[in-house]
Amino acid sequence: MQRVPVIYLSSSMEVLLSSNGRSPLHQVFAPLGEVEALLFVSQSDLGYTVKICHGGEGGPYASRLKTKCAAAGIDVEMDRYISSSLTLLAGSLLPKRQVSVMELRLPPGRSAEEYIRLGEHIAQGVEDGVAVVCLDRQGSRENLTGHRDVQSALQRLKGLKMPSGKCTSLPGDLVRDLIYIAVGISGRLAPSHLFGSAPADSQRAFNGCGWF
Repeated sequence: MQRVPVIYLSSSMEVLLSSNGRSPLHQVFAPLGEVEALLFVSQSDLGYTVKICHGGEGGPYASRLKTKCAAAGIDVEMDRYISSSLTLLAGSLLPKRQVSVMELRLPPGRSAEEYIRLGEHIAQGVEDGVAVVCLDRQGSRENLTGHRDVQSALQRLKGLKMPSGKCTSLPGDLVRDLIYIAVGISGRLAPSHLFGSAPADSQRAFNGCGWF
């Protein structure tokens, strides 16, 4: 299986869209190299189907991803619409690059192993030149995800060795679900990078991990 660049990113859209070219967040995305398309993976509470959303330019990538998912027995709906905020976010995270933008919306309520296997199927349908961002939008949560929340979710998976540190309770299943999907996409590997803003910088808070 090819190595798919994947990032789990937890922040509010307001913070992400307000970042500029000198933001520490751009250092996270700089190693991605040649990227032709970004696939945002999110979780939806509207229904229990898997849906791929894309603009016209992302159609070929989305169609091939749907075909691979169908071969694995995963029924996928297609929607030729992409959120303008995700298009803006892609331009902000990868400035001076023209990339196609897609979103894969996943249903809630699955087990960790199911999400990991789903991530493995997604990886098989992702082509060279596509990077994946598992996006945890924090806007509606009272407690923001921190470094220890990310480590705690990863440490729940047997066989993953993470930096030592005290685990705290998670603000919700969303953190674990999206990290499990990212772990599946990576081939069940521990992330190569942990990143985040300074703890005191709550106005520009972001946290996450990456597999490059």
